[in-house]
Amino acid sequence: MPETINWSFSVGIAEGPRVAGSDAVDVGAYDKASVLLAAGAAGVDVQVQPATAAGKVHVLVIGASAYDAGITFSADAGATAFVLLGPLILIGSGAVELLATAPQVLRFDNTTADDVTVDILVGRDPAP
Repeated sequence: MPETINWSFSVGIAEGPRVAGSDAVDVGAYDKASVLLAAGAAGVDVQVQPATAAGKVHVLVIGASAYDAGITFSADAGATAFVLLGPLILIGSGAVELLATAPQVLRFDNTTADDVTVDILVGRDPAP
C-alpha cells in the first residue's frame, strides 16, 4: 500500500510577490533518520535508502537544529560538498538527482563548535 507524503510551501517578499504550492507524492516506502553531528565531526555517513537505480527517490528533506557554513554534506561521497544554510527540500526524482543519480549515503561534516542534530526524510520506491 502506498504512503502519501503531503507537502506545501509559501515564500514571499514583504510588500512583494509570493510563490506558494502544495501537493502530495505517493511513495512505496519512506525512511527517516535523525543524527547527532558532534562539534568538529567529519565524515559522518548516513544511509538514506538502498536502491541503486535512478529515479527511485521522489522526496528528500534535510533539516537541522542549526544552519551554518560549517555544516556540509555530500551524496555518495561525491566531490561536491553542499553547505547546509537552511532546510533542503527536493521534490521529484529529477530534483533529487541533482545530488546524485541514486543517493544512498549522505556524508556530513560539522566544523562548528556546537553539536547539531540533522533530520532526514526520504520518500522512495521500494527496493531494489
